[in-house]
Amino acid sequence: MSNGLNAEKIALLASSGNFVPMLTGESMEGLEVWLEVLFAHRASAILMRLAENPRTPRKLLESLANQADSEIRTAVAENPNCPVDILLQLAEDEDADVRYSIAENHNVPVDVLLKLSEDENPYVGCRANRTLVRLQGSKVLSFPIASRTDHRVSC
Repeated sequence: MSNGLNAEKIALLASSGNFVPMLTGESMEGLEVWLEVLFAHRASAILMRLAENPRTPRKLLESLANQADSEIRTAVAENPNCPVDILLQLAEDEDADVRYSIAENHNVPVDVLLKLSEDENPYVGCRANRTLVRLQGSKVLSFPIASRTDHRVSC
């Protein structure tokens, strides 16, 4: 690939706030080449910015949702325009922080929150319940949820 990018240039681009709009703007020409370079160089700062950008295309969000870095997957989960099927995939993520991010996202459909309300992690389940309550416009002061070790979590 003779695009003239090396690790130093990638790092410089990662610190540029103008780089993400350039990648996610109206013209998507060359996006696949850029993505190959970014993934190859493990430019996580850029990948994070892409994951959280509401204008990031679906295909790219799908790729980012499958990254090994849980912080990138969390950023995808927090993206307000993340498609429901990707959120459902991330709702089963091995990392509780990713699931928690979905549980606190008010743009998530109720069926995803209901799934997370039964999560094995009591904090994820509690957060999903609180988000559901907020979406319904109700107030609950505390909501005990039993974890596997029978400890109580007050929401």
